[in-house]
Formats: sequence, structure tokens, C-alpha cells
Amino acid sequence: MPFEEHYRFDHSAVASPRQTYPDSPRQSSSSIPGTPRETSATFRPPVPKHDPATLDGPSRLRRSRSNSASSRSSLEGRRERSTRALAPPSLDKPLPSCPRSSPSSKYNDWYSLKGYRNFDICPTCYEGAFADTPFDIHFSQARLYDRPTERLCDFSSPWMRLAWLLTIKQRRQSLQLLYALADIADGERPCPGDREASSDRINWYGIPDQRDGIHVANFAICSCDVRMIEAIFPTMRGYFTRLPPSHQPTKSLCSLRIASRRFPKYLDLLVELDAEAQSLALRPNIARFIQLARDSAFKGECARDKAYLRKPWHFIPALPELTVCEECYDDVVWPAMQTQKSSLPRLFTKAIQLVPQEDTDVGSSCALYSPRMRRVWETSIREDDFMYLKRKAVERKRAEARLARERKGVVAWMAGVERGGREWERARAELREVEREWAVWE
Repeated sequence: MPFEEHYRFDHSAVASPRQTYPDSPRQSSSSIPGTPRETSATFRPPVPKHDPATLDGPSRLRRSRSNSASSRSSLEGRRERSTRALAPPSLDKPLPSCPRSSPSSKYNDWYSLKGYRNFDICPTCYEGAFADTPFDIHFSQARLYDRPTERLCDFSSPWMRLAWLLTIKQRRQSLQLLYALADIADGERPCPGDREASSDRINWYGIPDQRDGIHVANFAICSCDVRMIEAIFPTMRGYFTRLPPSHQPTKSLCSLRIASRRFPKYLDLLVELDAEAQSLALRPNIARFIQLARDSAFKGECARDKAYLRKPWHFIPALPELTVCEECYDDVVWPAMQTQKSSLPRLFTKAIQLVPQEDTDVGSSCALYSPRMRRVWETSIREDDFMYLKRKAVERKRAEARLARERKGVVAWMAGVERGGREWERARAELREVEREWAVWE
């Protein structure tokens, strides 16, 4: 992200063709009580917005503002502290790693954003970002006496963290960007993430080539992420347009989903283009983003640890356990072949092939997407140590196969018990334990 020492921009001067974004908390709130953060694909009834044309069907209910005694007490306490000299937030202070990025029902010590009962930040993120700054009065621990319900930390989202970093960088005097994103999360159907979705559930957007107006192939963004982009990057408003029905496949996968390895590349470029356009008072050089989208259009994207059966991969014939997708091969193996003296990169098949004697119960997944295995790879090529690479790859494959079989057994067991009953909940706990163990490996 480019850095300017005295970078500031008045967003109020930029009119949005889609929607006006809030720069302060709502003055009134819904009478409907807030509900826990939900992770399922079901959605609440629609709520009227200022611009109904920008919505994609059912939306989530407005989050109600808390008027509890604990909320008022916490807020008043921070107001008292705000009279003291508080240090402005600084980019030199790194953001903490969020410990509550997955839903949990263990806690009730969340910090809620003023006016948004269900915008929750864990104490670690609150202390690491907002505490003892002029912005801490915008948060209150409104749930201390509530029964814990399943929710996750909203500040674990890269969108929210970027909004905060831009707030600091642009020396904003309000949490305008955070409130804008919270408002979008309130009214938009959330990004489907790694799930494919049809156009009857999600309005899909693309980016047309500025020369002929034809949308870039195999590039689709959900309406929620488009509105996030337009809220954070005002110069980008209007460039992403609805895909015509003739241009939409039966189902699409959001190209800007957070789990995608391409997400940081797209986001970093948007930050750079928006900052450049604002500093020069010009339109953004959108051709650079179009080129990046086009470069990725027909390259198979890394599916991380999702296993496939009878799918071609790059691999070392003497080590078929180390299967690598096209994207990770281009990002990791090919550059090492050009810059490293090690012989290991040259052992890979140059073209993708089916894996011989593949385990039909487990299949194969990309083994070089995770930070841990990439560190193993870097160590291996630095030392030119094939045996170390083989040992680590085989260990990973054995763990993957064992846990995949355990997961399959638990899922089969769940199919025969009553949903929501004691046995079903126990099976869910076992599935979570399997996922935690696999996370240690990856």
C-alpha cells in the first residue's frame, strides 16, 4: 500500500451513483431487537433502504441500538476518559491477530459499535486498535449480562481492518468508513464466500473493458463486495457493473471472496489505484485492474485443502504426495526454478497430470498453499534437501487422509441421528475437533 505523509481526502465531496454512505451513527434505530451473528445461508426479511435498487433481494434486519444500563455505563466511562489527552492511532502500531475469527458461544465480553448491536469486536482487537484513542467512545460492552450466543469478531474481516488503517492513514476525525461497512453488512446479503451461488440469489457484477464494454470473462463479484469497494474507494464507484444474464454462468464464485489467495492482490491494487487517483485528482487507472482480472481469468485458482479425485496436478513423480495446483506452481515453484540453484523445483512435472495410485477415499489437494508448507518448501530448496521435503509432505498427506476418513465417518453418523439432539451436537463437537487438528497441520 502506497504511503503519503500528509494524505487526506474529503469523501463528502464525492457523489456516489449508488448510495450515500454514513459518516456517523444512526440517530434512530429499529425497534426490533438485535439477533446473534449468523453463519448460515438463510437470511432475514427485507428492510427498506434509501435506494432499493441497490439491494439483492432479502437483507438482514437493522441492528438495534443498545440502551441497557451496562451499555450506558460503559459509554459514559469512556466519555470521561475522552476528556484526557488520548494518543491518536498510529500506523506504527501493528494490529493484533484476532483470536475469535470463528463463531463461538463462549463469550459475552464483546465490544459493540455504537448504533450497531450486532457489530462485535473481541477485547483483543479492541485493546489493540481502539482503546485509549479518541475513537474508543464509539464502543461499549453491552453484552456483559447477556447469555452468550454464537458470534464472531467483525474486526477479523480484512475489509474492516483496511477501513481502520485507511482511517488512520487519511487522518480522519470519525469512523466514517467503519460505519459505512457496518451499514452495508446490515442491509446486504453477505458474500457467499467459497460457495457457488446462482443469479437468483446474488446479483453479480463484473468489470467491463473500457475499450469495447465487454465484461472480463470468468470474473464476478457479489453485490456486497462491490458496495464494500465503493464505500472504501470512492474513485472506484461506477466501474463495476451488473453482469447481463447472457454473461452469467449457472452459478458463480465471488472473485473477491476473502478466502481466495487472489483477494490480497486485488485489494492491494485497489488501494494503490484509489490513492493515486485521489492524490492526482484524476480518474483511476482502471486498465491495471482489468489486466489483473484478465490474467487470472483462465488460470485455475487454488482450492487450498479441498480434495479432488482424479484431478490433474503438478507433482514430483518420486513424491506423489506433494501435489501442487497451477496457481501455487506459478507463485512458488516456477520462480524458485528461475532464481534458486536447488534441483528440487525441476523435479516437478511441467504440465499438470493425474496422480498415479491416488487414494480413492481421500483424493488429492494442494500441498503448497499454507504458510507452514511454504516454509517447509523454502527450507528444502535453501538446503537442497529432498529427504526433508519428502518427510514433511508424507506426514501431511497421512494426517490429511486420517482426518478425512474421520470426518467422513462422523458425517455419516450424523445422518442417522436427530438434528439438534444430544448425539448430533456431540458429532458437531467432534467435527470441530477434527477441523482444529487439521488447522494445526496447515
